[in-house]
Amino acid sequence: MGFRIDFKEMVTTWIANKEKRWKTVGEPRLVIISNYEMWLTVEPIAGQTRLMFGISYDLPKPLLWRLLGWLLADWYCKWCLGHMTRDAKIALEQSSGSTVPS
Repeated sequence: MGFRIDFKEMVTTWIANKEKRWKTVGEPRLVIISNYEMWLTVEPIAGQTRLMFGISYDLPKPLLWRLLGWLLADWYCKWCLGHMTRDAKIALEQSSGSTVPS
């Protein structure tokens, strides 16, 4: 789309095989959202594994981008988390050689 973005992330929590949290640091140059924190948790449940992703975010400060974020940020975050979930499922299936339930 021709927008230039720039951001840095930092891992804030790492518990091997259980949890990872990361967030932006500084002043990110993003379009629909601004600073964010993301996390994933993994927990065994009845012989399977539950993988959960989450995100919290701020809207951009400039008025035009804030309005765009207000309209699109929830949709965009759901889209991102959906792709992360799909990619994780594919990676787990490839590493285990079996199909992971959706």
